[in-house]
Amino acid sequence: MAAAGASRFDAMLRVERQAGELRANLLRLLAVAGFYGNHLIDVARQGIADPQQRLQFSATAVVVVMWGFLIGHVIVSLRLGRARPELMYLTTGVDLVLTTVLLMFLQGATSWLVLLYLLVIASTPLRLSVSLVRVATCGAWSGYLVLVVRHWYFSQDGQMILLEPLDSARVVIVLLAIGVSGLFAGQAVRQTLRIGMRGIGHSLVGGQRERESDGTGERS
Repeated sequence: MAAAGASRFDAMLRVERQAGELRANLLRLLAVAGFYGNHLIDVARQGIADPQQRLQFSATAVVVVMWGFLIGHVIVSLRLGRARPELMYLTTGVDLVLTTVLLMFLQGATSWLVLLYLLVIASTPLRLSVSLVRVATCGAWSGYLVLVVRHWYFSQDGQMILLEPLDSARVVIVLLAIGVSGLFAGQAVRQTLRIGMRGIGHSLVGGQRERESDGTGERS
């Protein structure tokens, strides 16, 4: 009975993970469109005054187009049933990398768009994988630390020049926020998996009892 329950739970988990991946990617697409729309509104209000701003605008547009194309490709693959189990790790990694690249073209570690790291972590419970939550949390930490180091140090002619330091308290708060978000997401996934396993266990026990009672009735 334990083997049957585990097999049934694994089958259910595969189906729910694929459905969660599809929902996560649809929400990713909406989030990218929303944030880029807000960026376009800011650009329309403030205008583009110098070549550096034009470069930032063009780079941001390229990153967003790439992001949207990749999300669309994933959605189509999921609809056609061509997705593999490791897809959730790939899409999460792409989100973290493109978030870091996008922030490099904007205000870096000082931008409020570092909150995008929290959204990446928030999307992981839909895939029902504790290991994915860990990967996303560690990846968000790594991406943000890359931005912090890039803000503190700037390479010029092979020499490292110390720039205006970023407020260390702000760095600690962001790192703690990423860690706590990962902790809550992991606990949510664990609780969901436990509920699912217990539900399957109860249904198997109930089914066995019904069969036993039916057998007793027939013999009497």
